[in-house]
Order: sequence, then structure tokens, then C-alpha cells
Amino acid sequence: MLNGTHTFLIPALPVLRQKLSGIIFFSQVGKSMPIVRTVADMVNMFSNKTTADRVGARYEAAKPIAQRRYTNNAMPFRVLVEKVRDLLSKLGVPPGKWGVHIAFGEVLQKIAITARGAVPTAVLDGLKAAYVAKGADPAVLDQIVKLVIV
Repeated sequence: MLNGTHTFLIPALPVLRQKLSGIIFFSQVGKSMPIVRTVADMVNMFSNKTTADRVGARYEAAKPIAQRRYTNNAMPFRVLVEKVRDLLSKLGVPPGKWGVHIAFGEVLQKIAITARGAVPTAVLDGLKAAYVAKGADPAVLDQIVKLVIV
């Protein structure tokens, strides 16, 4: 049985969706995403997104701290992507297959960073099996494991 609140919410959903879509996409009309190749590009893109008129004066005062944290947290993953790209080009993996291998490296590094001690072999085997099912080469995945887990 519908009560008073439901009868008012149901007709308002299309109007609300239209208003939200206008807000979300208004600032992005006619703009394309910049190409990010290095950590410096990532920091520049982060800095451009966080101008004082968009996020406020209090954040602007703490922006140098936020940029240092962003750089320190983004650096290991960006370095890993570059190492995996070099490895894939050396091994002759076709560029169309690079995405699944790079994603495996990023997930493995996240697990290695958050794990206490060594990464359990069951987790590693399950992760490898999942990415082999997605089309990754098991021999290349073993090389990436050697690259990430020292």
C-alpha cells in the first residue's frame, strides 16, 4: 500500500534525475579527459581539479599537504605500471592484451601492500586463475609476480 511519501516521490524521480544529470555533466560538456602518462601529469590533473573556487578556501590552505600525500600514494602504482609495460614489451605480448596484465599487477601490488607479511599462496593462485580466465598468459603473470613480490 502506498502512503503519502511514496506518491510524492515517484513522480519526482524523473525530475530529480534530470536535475542531477545536468549538474554532473554540465562542467564536462565539450571537454575531453587529459592523457595521463607520468606521475607529474597525474599531480597536475589533481591540482587542476582542486582549485580554491571548486573546493573552498580551507582546502586551498591544506593543498600542499594533500598534493604530497597524493604523490606519495600514487607513485608506487605508476612505477609498477611502467615496469609492467616494459616487461610486456620485452616479452612480446600484443598491446591488446596489456590491460589485463597491468590490472593483475595493480591488484597484486594492492594485496602485497595491505598483507601482513608474505602474500598467501592460495590468494596468489586464486588471483592468477581469475586473470588467466580473463585471457592473461600464466607465464607472463609469473613474471609480474616476480616483479611485484621481491
